[in-house]
Amino acid sequence: MKRWSFGAAFAKALGLCLAAHAGDPDVLLLTNTEFDGAQTGIKQLDPTTGAIIGEFVPEDFHNNGELWPIEAIAPGPNRSVLVAQPCPDGKISRYGDQGEFIGVYLGNTAEDNPVDNIRGMVRSLDGQYLFTADWDDDDIHRFRFVDGAPAGIDPNDPLGIFIPGMQPSPLLDLPQAMAVLPDGALLVADIAQGKLLRYDPSTGALIGPFHQEFLAGNIHDIDVQANGDVVVANGGSGDRVVTFNAAGVIISEFNFNEPQGVHVLPSGDLLVTSGSTFGQGKGLFRVSSDGTILEVLDDSRSYGALELITLVRVSGDCEGADGDVDLLDHAQIALCLTGPGGALLPECGCADADFDGDVDMFDVALVFARFGGG
Repeated sequence: MKRWSFGAAFAKALGLCLAAHAGDPDVLLLTNTEFDGAQTGIKQLDPTTGAIIGEFVPEDFHNNGELWPIEAIAPGPNRSVLVAQPCPDGKISRYGDQGEFIGVYLGNTAEDNPVDNIRGMVRSLDGQYLFTADWDDDDIHRFRFVDGAPAGIDPNDPLGIFIPGMQPSPLLDLPQAMAVLPDGALLVADIAQGKLLRYDPSTGALIGPFHQEFLAGNIHDIDVQANGDVVVANGGSGDRVVTFNAAGVIISEFNFNEPQGVHVLPSGDLLVTSGSTFGQGKGLFRVSSDGTILEVLDDSRSYGALELITLVRVSGDCEGADGDVDLLDHAQIALCLTGPGGALLPECGCADADFDGDVDMFDVALVFARFGGG
């Protein structure tokens, strides 16, 4: 019978961790390419300059069908990236931190699909939930981040409806881009009402509008700053990039034809994407705070939303997905032990720290090394 040595297991697991993640970035700056007569894909950008590093998910890949269209990108569990697609049957697919396809995280069913017509997606500030905006019934859905299980207001609701749509104003009507404010409030762009609305992430209650001005057109992308400023790509008939302060007052804006994505770089310059055939045209641009185009990074095709993805590095964060590994996580992992080669339960993916398909003492040792942190 094979004898387990915790010290040997710990050393091997720590070596596996260092080998697997040496040099891996903690963040990914990603943007999607839009349909221009070719398959769509996802580009990886330099988080400091916005320069195109290369393909994250190539445009001609075949392992998950065509990525058309892409409506949202968000962090996923265990250093993965979630990609939301409304067509043909709404789904959220999961990719590894090198852009490799892992599988379907949610949806992809013709009936009882919780993300049937998905238009926005964001992770909660505490890391426990994933919120999605759906145009099918104008609902906001909530799911457990660690495994995608429905977590709506009704615990028995298989669709995870958290904020019901199809309600009288000022409730939701065509929710699109989403973001999380520094205080944790959920920020939702309601494009039918031309508003950014704030919701309580725990109860789903409407807190109120973020601002008073009517925003004509579509809100394709929202970039929230650490100081609470909110920058939006206001496309359609809006054709501008608008910055609000934390109190919801417009502090700056500039015209831009059909902005699809916006992201503020560390320098204070903005990355702005467009699908326009007018004005500056389609492409990916580095722009000053007053709207002056400083650099055309690519004008060969249309680009969509821009997302700075903070990779969720914590394997072993099994209890609440709260961003650390503590005693509650270890207790949960103990229930997931399979031994070498054992069958992994669906809810135990977070415990498979070395990603070899089982939960054994190597995983326990690796998680122990992460105790108290990410």
